[in-house]
Amino acid sequence: MQRNGTIFNPEDFGKFFSENNARFVDIAFSYVRDRDAAQDIVMDSFVRIWQRREELADETNMRGYAYMCVRNRCYLYLRQLNMRRQLSSTDMRLAQSSIESLSQDDLFDKLLGNEILDIFRAELDKMPARTREIFLASRVEHLTYAEIAEQFDISVRKVTSEIQFALQILRHALKDYLPLCLLFLFGK
Repeated sequence: MQRNGTIFNPEDFGKFFSENNARFVDIAFSYVRDRDAAQDIVMDSFVRIWQRREELADETNMRGYAYMCVRNRCYLYLRQLNMRRQLSSTDMRLAQSSIESLSQDDLFDKLLGNEILDIFRAELDKMPARTREIFLASRVEHLTYAEIAEQFDISVRKVTSEIQFALQILRHALKDYLPLCLLFLFGK
């Protein structure tokens, strides 16, 4: 999404909303099982994004950020629903199941998994061949640094620096996704 300084361009934001609204309503509906509530949740989420637009970094992945906003609003809605009224046992089980799935869902993979893999592969392709080979030997082949050093006829210290270099490249390329990944890995 283009920016005007650190402020979203209203036309671009409107286009982003139009292109993604139905998808996010479907996601919200899958949790709250109420179409009107899902539409309200998505609208509230996008209003909140618009209100906080100046706080977001220029490189923020807006689809991922919007997903997290919708997801969090669904969670709050379901919690409030449980507290506000006494639900039938069936409704209670459905709501509880939705709340649990919000913390264990695979929509993250569906929305962002391919993007992350594409970025990861592109960055691997851009790395110097030796750095890539050393990194893959460590992470894919699960070789120790000593085994890698022996295989490439280099020092363990050189292996360490090559892997650190590869990780630095990947961290920079995936910086917008790291908080989401950490949330999904450790937020359960």
